[in-house]
Amino acid sequence: LGFEDEVLAGLHDFHYDVGVLGRPVNDTRLHCEYYNSHRVMVIVRADHRLGRRRTIRMAELQDGPMVLRPHLSTTRQAFDRALAETGVSVNVVMEINNREAAREAVVRGFGLGIVAESELAPSPSIRAVRVSDAEMFTQACLVCLVEPRDRPLIDAYFRIAASIDPKQRGALPAIVDHSA
Repeated sequence: LGFEDEVLAGLHDFHYDVGVLGRPVNDTRLHCEYYNSHRVMVIVRADHRLGRRRTIRMAELQDGPMVLRPHLSTTRQAFDRALAETGVSVNVVMEINNREAAREAVVRGFGLGIVAESELAPSPSIRAVRVSDAEMFTQACLVCLVEPRDRPLIDAYFRIAASIDPKQRGALPAIVDHSA
């Protein structure tokens, strides 16, 4: 199962009250609300030739070594769309199913990576660079079952999330587990 499948299964099996997914879901059994979006950035080692730059163009990634998450990752999907739209090809040297491990592979010099701005962990070893000629964003959507949507805990989660100034909205926990 992919992460999204796990969250949806947990909601349908009543293991989770609320999930946060990277895209809207089209399922009449689910209540889904857009929460925010985050720019996808390229991450490089601090000593990489692009490490001192604030922005790059997609063409600068042409044939370069990349450490990426699997195709199920919404960050990867946004990046792949930008590659297709700009006609750029990269050399995927490693595909890792863990954000932190992919980041560590970049730090170790295996290639460049990508990350949603909200998930960027600051480090002196790594720099995040914006891509100036591609629109790459991930989304966060709050999801719960329709039937229990009005329960106090679930309703409070949605109300609190909605009350946060959109300019201040960071990442949310991916799962709200009622048994915790």
